[in-house]
Amino acid sequence: MSNEDITRPWCLSDALGLIVPATMRLVKCSVVTFISSAEALPQDPYTDNSGGMMMVPMNQEQAAASKQLQLTAHGEVLAGRSDIRGYARWLLPSDECQQVPLIIKETGEHTGSRVWEGSWLYLRWLMCNLELVRGKSVLELGAGCGLLGICLARTGTATSVTVSDFKGHGWSAEEGRSSVMDLLHGNVLENSNALSQFSKAHTMHKSSTLHVLEIDWATPQEPLRWQLPALVAPKKCTADQHDVILGTELLYSTQGASLLLDTLTTWMKRDGAFYLLNNVNRTGVKEFRAGCHDRGLQCTPLEFDQTQLSVNWSFGKNHAMDNTYVLFCVTWAK
Repeated sequence: MSNEDITRPWCLSDALGLIVPATMRLVKCSVVTFISSAEALPQDPYTDNSGGMMMVPMNQEQAAASKQLQLTAHGEVLAGRSDIRGYARWLLPSDECQQVPLIIKETGEHTGSRVWEGSWLYLRWLMCNLELVRGKSVLELGAGCGLLGICLARTGTATSVTVSDFKGHGWSAEEGRSSVMDLLHGNVLENSNALSQFSKAHTMHKSSTLHVLEIDWATPQEPLRWQLPALVAPKKCTADQHDVILGTELLYSTQGASLLLDTLTTWMKRDGAFYLLNNVNRTGVKEFRAGCHDRGLQCTPLEFDQTQLSVNWSFGKNHAMDNTYVLFCVTWAK
């Protein structure tokens, strides 16, 4: 392979400390997610395979040449730099030239450590409906990388924003991997400076107080508070009820639907509301709706537009919205 085989050029963004698509080099961004170089390179970032053509199997020599192309192109972009965090995966353009971008790390270690297309749909819907959380305490369940909660905190609309997840999903300390909670906590810490700068630049529009909790849905009454900054180990705290609860793609199984309902009834105030966006075809969606009725909850589908998503997907063409989503508002029945 030669440089002519580089069909997807990348370049360094000093402002982001990331490698970004060359077409996005001068674009101001509000939010960027990224993966490490070690995780990006096996995905052949410099070769555009998204044209819809069937992939032709490579022989050993061709595979070696392809890998060398990626490494060579990567080295040329880095130009000896060792302070680059990785490759941008999603980029959300911004009209505010002075806005400090939020930079969210992703990994492929867990389902919850990825930012999925549904998260961007929910974020767009929430930014258009901030009155639902104005002056209220907000809890995000299954926050994963923290995209939604951190972005909400920056708006300063809610009095407080708490992002939560659980360390135990498919994780073992003996494996030497970081947990979803480590990633969530790390993203909150890494973006604290951006939130602080936003508050200083907008004296009448300060960002919301941001907290991190670990909530095991099997025992939702026993949360752990992850400290900011991380000076001490997580501590037990009370399960304080919230005005508004948010959740994206939380339903995958019948058991999960039941556990989510247990968690919801523990953490939602009597006059509160839970807004859940989920792939309508996932196992557990029907069971969740039925379970709401059994627990004295009312589950109402809301209309929303899932077309014309403006976020840019780096590894090929803009990510297609292949799934169909449903948005529920859950409240206590009158």
